[in-house]
Amino acid sequence: MNDILVNPKNLIELIEEVTPHPSVLSPMAALRAALEHDQTPQRKDMILSPVTTPLIQTLAQPWAVGTLVYHGRGMYIDTSVYVADKQDAPVVQVSSQDDKLRLQSPPAVDATSLLLSEQIGAMLTDPLNVSWKLTRSEGLLLMAIFDAARRQAFQAFADDEPDLQPVRLPLDAVIQILNSPARNSQWISPYLRASLKLPALEEHAYQSALISLSQKGLLDVADQTLQLANELVRSFLGLLLIEGHFILRAAVLDETAKTLNGVEIRAFQGRTGAFLCWMSDHQEIQFFSASAAGIINLAQKMLLVPWQAIGMNISGEKTVSEQQGATLLNLGKARPA
Repeated sequence: MNDILVNPKNLIELIEEVTPHPSVLSPMAALRAALEHDQTPQRKDMILSPVTTPLIQTLAQPWAVGTLVYHGRGMYIDTSVYVADKQDAPVVQVSSQDDKLRLQSPPAVDATSLLLSEQIGAMLTDPLNVSWKLTRSEGLLLMAIFDAARRQAFQAFADDEPDLQPVRLPLDAVIQILNSPARNSQWISPYLRASLKLPALEEHAYQSALISLSQKGLLDVADQTLQLANELVRSFLGLLLIEGHFILRAAVLDETAKTLNGVEIRAFQGRTGAFLCWMSDHQEIQFFSASAAGIINLAQKMLLVPWQAIGMNISGEKTVSEQQGATLLNLGKARPA
């Protein structure tokens, strides 16, 4: 068992020493970019040796990478597992730990899962039980409606009038939130827009999305007022307070493009044990709910077998288009011998 704490700059220097011109740009490149202008002297925690060199080689040229990021309830987890393209190469887990990185090989995914379950529980029940496939405009508008309903609920509690059903919202309240900047981690729609790098929703796109959501039975529009369908009321109540954010990634090597390609799933954690997950391509956003146990199960898959996790949601069903699925299935072939 290798368990090493290393300064980030030290680790990047070792990666570049092992592979000066890597054919695959490791995810560590993002870390390297952040450290480029950091001139702070750092002690050498790690040197190349017969023990450490194979670990560095896996980090320099991974064949597959699984990532879990969780921020909530005073806890921050940021960990990735790197898999090389040979069966006898070490599998390496890299985790943030204070101002250093912790390298573990074999990876300690069970310990990570236990730590996560202590934070979010392991409830099997999905209190939301929803699934929506929407255009990006529809998804952004729906999350703005969620935020407007949550803001109205907060005000009702403050006024000691917590009568939340049926939920009616003035359109002006939704429009006010729709293109507002992200101020803190409580608001869903600005976070969604920022993570997808979406521009502000223009009037024609807003009107079209509003009509479409109404046609799908998610809300009714009358006299400049929205009334939410029952499943939306249940969902926004489950996410009334956001207690955590998840980012889950799985990527494998596209040998033609020499890049790591894959999928990313994000999730909002509500206080009631509710989790609303979403993933997106260039046209659509797939929203689906999950239990705490489902989130932990998906995180384990992403970290341990990212090539199997690609293209699957928590229940194991495909969540991408046929064209995406064919591409990802080709990328997610069995690990080479």
